[in-house]
Amino acid sequence: MDAYVAALSARDVGEVAKVRDLNAATRAGLEKVFGGMRSQRVSIVGDPRITIDGGRARVEATLRHDVEQSSGERRQNDVSATVILNRVRNQWRIVRVSQ
Repeated sequence: MDAYVAALSARDVGEVAKVRDLNAATRAGLEKVFGGMRSQRVSIVGDPRITIDGGRARVEATLRHDVEQSSGERRQNDVSATVILNRVRNQWRIVRVSQ
C-alpha cells in the first residue's frame, strides 16, 4: 500500500503499474487524470483494516487526496477504498481497487 500511495502521489503511471495490474483503459485514464494535475499528495487516513487469507489480502482504508489542478485550484478529497491484493513470489500485487 505504501508503494501504491507513493506512486499516486508522484503521479507516475509506471510506478503504479509496478504494484497494480493496469489494463490499457485504466492506464490511459490515470495518464489523463495525472496530466490535469500540478501536484497530488495521497495519504492513508487512520488505521487501515487488513484481512489476510493465505495469498490474498483485503485492505479497507480511507485515502486522502490533496490535489492541485493545472488551473491552480486546490482540493482535498477523502475516499473510502477497498484494495484486493494477491501475493506473487513473496510480493503483494494490487489486483483491484474499489471506491
